[in-house]
Amino acid sequence: MKSSTKGFLLGFVSGVGLTLVVIVGGFVALMLVGRAMMGGAVANAMPSPIMPAMDRLTVYGQADYDWNLKTLDGEAVSFESFRGKTVLLNHWATWCGPCVAEMPSLAALHESIDRDDVAIVLVSTEDAHTIRSFLERKGLSLPAYVAEGVPAVFETRGIPATFILDPAGAIVYSHVGAANWNSDGCREFLNAIADS
Repeated sequence: MKSSTKGFLLGFVSGVGLTLVVIVGGFVALMLVGRAMMGGAVANAMPSPIMPAMDRLTVYGQADYDWNLKTLDGEAVSFESFRGKTVLLNHWATWCGPCVAEMPSLAALHESIDRDDVAIVLVSTEDAHTIRSFLERKGLSLPAYVAEGVPAVFETRGIPATFILDPAGAIVYSHVGAANWNSDGCREFLNAIADS
């Protein structure tokens, strides 16, 4: 075999080998990041939202309670049933990486809130089977609902999107993007809104 042909083949094989190493390495890195996200490590690394001071609240609109949701068992629930409560409303989807990353913090927040006048409400437009399978697979116990649509006041350009409503229905907090909701600041804010 001529040395030029031999050199070409060696270069080609080396190039293919390097390409495979880069592809496999990238795939392994993505798998590790995904596994960390599912385990909550990323949620703990996310910043907690900065909650406003009670004397500096901004009202972003009035909640639309004319909204029908369904439980994962198919039972109809009117959003009206949350009127009079402080509500943390979170729009999410199982296919949304940032939504998945913040789920453990929402579950921990939900478990730490021990009052009937504060509700954590997660809504998705996905089907109930997809949502239930996801929550079971991740070992998460959250009040999740299926929504056929979203009232205009809760529409956003991205998800996850989180709104906090006071008992009178005023939207006093709005956040788009993943966050660590399991924070003292968030708990104190929800309790203060409920007590106001």
